[in-house]
Amino acid sequence: MFYWLLAIPVLALLILAHEWGHFVSARWMRVRVLQFGLGLGPRVLTLGKRNGVLYTLHGLPIGGFVLPAGEDDETVPDGLAAQRPWRRAIVLAAGALMNLFLAFFLFTGLALVPHEVTLTGQVGVIGIMPDTPAERAGLRGRDILLLVNGRPAVDQQVLLEFALNGGREIEVVVLRDGQVLTLTVVPSVEPIHNVDSIGVSHYLMQDPVATLSQVLPDKPAYDAGLRTGDVVVSLNGHVVQDKLDFWETLTAAREAGGPLTFVVKREGQALPPITVIPPPPDAEDQTIGIGSLPATRRERLPLPAALLQGVRDTGDAVFLVPRVLAAIGRGSIPVQDLAGPIGIVQATQQVGEGSSMAGIVRFAGMLSANLFVVNLLPLPALDGGRLFFVLLEMVRGRRIPSTVERRIHRWGMYVLLAFLALVTVFDLVRLFTG
Repeated sequence: MFYWLLAIPVLALLILAHEWGHFVSARWMRVRVLQFGLGLGPRVLTLGKRNGVLYTLHGLPIGGFVLPAGEDDETVPDGLAAQRPWRRAIVLAAGALMNLFLAFFLFTGLALVPHEVTLTGQVGVIGIMPDTPAERAGLRGRDILLLVNGRPAVDQQVLLEFALNGGREIEVVVLRDGQVLTLTVVPSVEPIHNVDSIGVSHYLMQDPVATLSQVLPDKPAYDAGLRTGDVVVSLNGHVVQDKLDFWETLTAAREAGGPLTFVVKREGQALPPITVIPPPPDAEDQTIGIGSLPATRRERLPLPAALLQGVRDTGDAVFLVPRVLAAIGRGSIPVQDLAGPIGIVQATQQVGEGSSMAGIVRFAGMLSANLFVVNLLPLPALDGGRLFFVLLEMVRGRRIPSTVERRIHRWGMYVLLAFLALVTVFDLVRLFTG
C-alpha cells in the first residue's frame, strides 16, 4: 500500500502548527502579517487574501513561512523589527513552542483513547554472535539486562542506548543464574549483520512460561501441528525453564541442524511430541514460522494520568534530540544516518506498515518534539538563530546592525540548504540500496 502518503498529512500538521504559532503570536504582538505560506520555493497557488494577509501554497513541501511587515526594517511602525526585543522574542519562539504543545497534545490524546501498549519488564538476550562486542564483553545467551549505561533496561529501548554509544565503553549490568554481574561493552558504530550494534540476535521480554505467541500458517511449525498459544514443555529432550531458555535452546538446535521435537501443552493438556522439520539448507526462507511477539494490553488512561503521560512522553522525545546530536558529534552515529524529507517519508511508510494509527500519532509526536528542539538551535536562518540575536541585543543594550544580521542569516540559509541537499543524498542512497 501507499503508506508513504501518510507523510503528507503528518508533515502538513507539523508545518501548519509551527507557522500558526508565528502567525498568532505576531497578531497578538500587533505585528502586521503580509503573507502566510505553506511550502517553500516558487508559489504554485494563491489560496486567498483576508485581513491583509495573503495565503499561498508553494512547490517544495519541506516547510512554510510567515512574512511579517518590516522584518528587518525598524522604520515600519507595525513591523517586526520595530517591536521591543521581548515582543520579537515571543514571535520568534512561538513556532517552536507550538510544536512542543502539539507533541504534548498528540501524546496526551493517544493516552486518552483505547490503544495497545507494549508491556515492559526484564529484557533478556539470546543468540550471542561470535567475534562481536557482546561476546568480547562476556555476555551470554539467557542473560537478563538490568542496566545499560546506567539506565534501567525495561524495554527494547536498550537498542537505542547501545546505538547512541557506538565506539564508547559503557557498563551493562546483567542477571545471570541469580548473580548480578557488571560487564563492559563497546558497541559498534555500524550495525552488525543489520541486527544491532553489539551482536545480539534477539532481545526478548523474560517470561516464566515459554508460550508460542506467533505461529505462522503455511510454515514448517504450523504444518507439523504447533499453534499460537501452545506452551513449550521441552525441546529435543531439554526441559524448558522459561521463555529465554526456550529461545536460546532453539537457537542452538537450529545451528546444530536436524529435526526439532517439541512437547507442548495446549489448553492445559499435554500433546504427543511434535516434530518440526526445518527447511533444507538451500531454501531461501530458513525460518520455521514461529516468533516472539511482545505482550501487550489495551488501555485507556483517565485525564490526569493521560496528562502526566503526555508530559513524560514529550520530555523523552525532547531530551532524545540533544543525545542524538551529541552521539553524531562524537561519531557514535554516522552522519550518513541523518534523515531529511525523503528519509522522513520512508520512516512514515515503515511506521504505517508496521503499526496501527496509534503508531502514526506517536511518530508525529516524536517529529513535532524534534522540530521544537531543532528550530531553537542557535544557528543562522533558524528561529533559534534569530532569537539568539534578540537575546544578544537584550544583553548588550543595543541592536546588531540589521545589515550584518541579514548577511549572517543569508549565508546561514545557504549552508542550511547545502546541508539539506547532502542529507537528501544520504536519503536517496538508502532508498536505492535498501
